[in-house]
Amino acid sequence: MPVGIISTGDELVNPGENLARGKVYDANSYTLYAGVQECGAFPLLYGIVMDDEIVMRKALETAVSECA
Repeated sequence: MPVGIISTGDELVNPGENLARGKVYDANSYTLYAGVQECGAFPLLYGIVMDDEIVMRKALETAVSECA
C-alpha cells in the first residue's frame, strides 16, 4: 500500500542545504518514511511544498491519485 508524505511550509529546506535565518530542515518526512516502511507500507516522498494554495492543491491531487 502506498503512503504519500508531503512536507509543507516556506520555512523548510532539505537536509544538507544552506540553512538560512528563519529556515528549518525537513527532518519529519524522513522519520515518517522510516515509520511507514516499518509498518509494511510503501512510502512515497513528494518533497517540500511551499505555502501556496495552487501548488499545494496540485501536490495533494497528485498524491491522492497515486496513493488511493
